Amino acid sequence: MTPQERARIIKLLQDSEKEYVSYIVDVSEAQWNWKPGPDRWSVGQTAEHILLAESVLFRAVQQAINSPADPDWEEKTATKTELLERVMPDRTHKGVAPESVQPQGLAKAEVIRRFKELRGQTIEFAQETQVPLKEHTLPHPFPIFKVLNAYQWLLYIPLHNLRHDQQIAEVKASPGYPSATGQPDAAKPVAQAGSPMSGPSPEALESFQSQMRDVQTEADQLNVRVKTATDGLGSIKIQMASQGLGLRSDVLEAEARMNHLLEKAQREIASGDAVGAEHDLQMAGYAIDFVDKFLGH
Repeated sequence: MTPQERARIIKLLQDSEKEYVSYIVDVSEAQWNWKPGPDRWSVGQTAEHILLAESVLFRAVQQAINSPADPDWEEKTATKTELLERVMPDRTHKGVAPESVQPQGLAKAEVIRRFKELRGQTIEFAQETQVPLKEHTLPHPFPIFKVLNAYQWLLYIPLHNLRHDQQIAEVKASPGYPSATGQPDAAKPVAQAGSPMSGPSPEALESFQSQMRDVQTEADQLNVRVKTATDGLGSIKIQMASQGLGLRSDVLEAEARMNHLLEKAQREIASGDAVGAEHDLQMAGYAIDFVDKFLGH
């Protein structure tokens, strides 16, 4: 694993953890257990599946590196990294989870506790391992992948996490999803002029404004990249339409995701939510990177 590959996997692991926790930490018990349909998972079931899958996937990494180096690893795993990055974000193609990663009904607090513990272990491994991961392989049960090397099994973890974060977001956006409490917010005390609640200090205000300026600058830079990517995709769409063809679904999904996340970040900036905006700008950056890679930038 090159230094660049190591840094990217660590960042993916950290960012996908942040997104995952932010999606579930504040859901109520009713929201945790609500299902949009009899054959669909709840937020809680999806979150538990992500946890269970990480355990299985990390064991696969360990199994691979504990096996002898595969002299044919390059031939067996060539293009599989690109395949993972293309297939995993695309939820138009869905599979059936193996029995070992089917949710059993864990409580939210237990899921979050175990997930953070396991993700910490995964990040530590990614930071410290000196094993030549790509030289060690392990068969994958899905025919599309056949064999993956240990680097690809490790990359699978955050990509799988992000794939099912999308599923959690889909559930939360479904008609009938319960409100947070069903109760009105408790009355908040009214600040009196000159009291400790009257407002932030000038120093805190300046720090906040500086942070917001930095976030807006990042958003402006990503806006330029999005426009360039959108123009490039537009040209390709016209060319392909003339031949009766269309863009790959994963590219279209990445295009929609980068626009959605950038718009969401702009709303968060407008409301003063610097932390939320920074997170969504990071995730938008990943989507833009995917589109740029497709365009050959």
